[in-house]
Amino acid sequence: ASDVYKRQEVGLILDGLYAGTADCVGKIEGISSIIDFKTARKMKRREWIEDYFLQGCAYANAHNVMFDTKINQVVILMIDRDLLFQQFIVKPDEFNMLTKVWKRRLIEFHKKWITNSCLIIKENYQKINMLDQEIGDGDHGTTILRGLEEAVSHFRANNEFDNSISFMNEISKLMRISMGGASGILMTIFFKELGNLNFNDLYNTILTTFSNTINKIETRGKVNFG
Repeated sequence: ASDVYKRQEVGLILDGLYAGTADCVGKIEGISSIIDFKTARKMKRREWIEDYFLQGCAYANAHNVMFDTKINQVVILMIDRDLLFQQFIVKPDEFNMLTKVWKRRLIEFHKKWITNSCLIIKENYQKINMLDQEIGDGDHGTTILRGLEEAVSHFRANNEFDNSISFMNEISKLMRISMGGASGILMTIFFKELGNLNFNDLYNTILTTFSNTINKIETRGKVNFG
């Protein structure tokens, strides 16, 4: 079958987890595919471009959810400075394997972020307690640290999470229980929103995370930001 190109520059997003723009969605060898165009100084070997394949799988999964398609093939079309051309195709079996790898990467990113946050809070929780003494019980730093340590302990002992959303929902639930009170509720809202973080676009999505957190706190507490 002739190659048919359906769309170019397709904006995609999946469950708030990540967003991006696919170069092209169409058919290669008669099979619906995510198609990405790449340039290189020198033609790359297949084993060097796994990240390209992972990106394509992420876009395909997003497209399937957004447009109710069943794309399970990724095609990378690459040309170098000497105008040498090569086509790399990810077939369905490899696509399924790489999709699992991508989901694992998202979870590992969140684990690393929480672990690093725990270390920073551990170094500074007493300072946070001192600040809290001015307006509260003087234990806010200790409370946050307790929640983060519970989260880290849990995911180190348990490694069965399907995706970032289920992972962050579980972590936020544990933190709410271990922290208790208003702090637990507020941190739960924040950590649930962190499940939507896209580490390929941290600047924009971290701003969205904080904005959504503030909006939900305002709605839950029936308060206005000020």
